[in-house]
Amino acid sequence: MGTQRVVSGRLPIGGTQSESEALLAQTDEASRAGLSLKGVYDLRPALDAVAGGFCLTARQLEGIASSLQAVFDAKAAVLATDASGARLYPALTALAEPIDDGDGATVAAILGCVKGGSVLDAASEGLADVRARRAANKAALRALMNDQAKAAYQKGAADSRSVTIMRGRYCVGVKAGRSGDLPKGSVKVGQSQSGATHYFEPAPAVPLNNAEAVLDEAEREQEAAVLVALTRRVADRKDPLNAALAAAADLDVAAARAAHGAWLHGVRP
Repeated sequence: MGTQRVVSGRLPIGGTQSESEALLAQTDEASRAGLSLKGVYDLRPALDAVAGGFCLTARQLEGIASSLQAVFDAKAAVLATDASGARLYPALTALAEPIDDGDGATVAAILGCVKGGSVLDAASEGLADVRARRAANKAALRALMNDQAKAAYQKGAADSRSVTIMRGRYCVGVKAGRSGDLPKGSVKVGQSQSGATHYFEPAPAVPLNNAEAVLDEAEREQEAAVLVALTRRVADRKDPLNAALAAAADLDVAAARAAHGAWLHGVRP
């Protein structure tokens, strides 16, 4: 974010001696602190989007949490004290003041609910319950389908024991004209391009396949509810978060001046 300020020509330049000395103090402290804002990204577009009613994805929420954590880490670094408890970096401390530690709860809430782009079971009791029921149903469905595929193969009605998922339904592929080897009431779902293999949903699997479809939709609804709740939490903190990002940009600019000074082998006058 500091880079954007520099590129846009908004690099702070002292207009008076006192202003220049204040900037110099920030630069010196940033150098001594080894200040870095690595990992902080511009979240303003996301904050504007949620304010407009957009729901963030799990991965977007993770990105927000990661950036905010980097902001908090930077603030923690500049709040260091000496043995007497005095601030080591008072100029930087002043820049970091708008960063609200209370938003650490927002970070914790996000990271407690999403990971790796997915919503965690721990995000809600409803989600955990649906996933547990879906896992049990799917285990029963797979066991049943493996038995059905094996039976069809042993009868010579199928060329393999494999189970196929077609149109979201677990199916068994059988040779054309051999559907009679499947349980009565089995449902044809499709066939191969050559027509040599027809795919059927064995009758005993229909209730389990139906349950899988229902539970899949229920899981999606539970996940969506979690993402909406987290997005609203971020939206409610838009102004404090924008203030924190602005403070992070100030710190980033100070860190950039320090890095540039080191590159020039500059010394404080």
